[in-house]
Amino acid sequence: MPARNKKLDPQALLRTEAEGRLQSGTAPAMRGWLGGAQALALLHKLASEPDSAGEALKLLHELQVHQVELDLQQEQIENDRRLFSEALEGYAVLFEDAPFAYFTLEPDGRLIEANRIGEAWLGVERSEWASHRVQNFFAADHRVAVRDALQRLAGGGACEYLEVQTAGGVSDLKVAITAVRGGRPVLLALMPISSPAQPLRPSTPPQA
Repeated sequence: MPARNKKLDPQALLRTEAEGRLQSGTAPAMRGWLGGAQALALLHKLASEPDSAGEALKLLHELQVHQVELDLQQEQIENDRRLFSEALEGYAVLFEDAPFAYFTLEPDGRLIEANRIGEAWLGVERSEWASHRVQNFFAADHRVAVRDALQRLAGGGACEYLEVQTAGGVSDLKVAITAVRGGRPVLLALMPISSPAQPLRPSTPPQA
């Protein structure tokens, strides 16, 4: 029976790379106690003691490899942090500058955040958002539909699509509501039915 290909675990791969970096002289600048000049001095001292030279040199090698492993891990952490920061900034721009209104909500409809267009559409000061539920910004005949859609999402439902009218009958809108992974918060998007390019007209703020 042919031997199965065994994949090296991450720790083994890290050690292999660390040893290769040491041998090729491309190890990252060590941030720990064991630097180049220090390593040579300690190596000379240990090698001068015949009784301990062999084991001491093995230990020195292990310390060097471990130090390089730590430095490589730190490099990867810093790179991952940079990539995460860039991705987060990109998604924030997509949310803020979307051509239609985006809102994040609590599962019961309470407002958490809105993008630039959404904030203008609400017509309510940010400090007052916690006292409002998004369904109250729609016409009375459509509030129940929005509330029920939110409840279905809270119960594990899929994305909901509705056509509603704003409070006061100002405009007809398409509404898409979906639960963010994990069920909280909820993302709601609004756009005019007549034309995606048509800007949203301000809603009539509900009475607190």
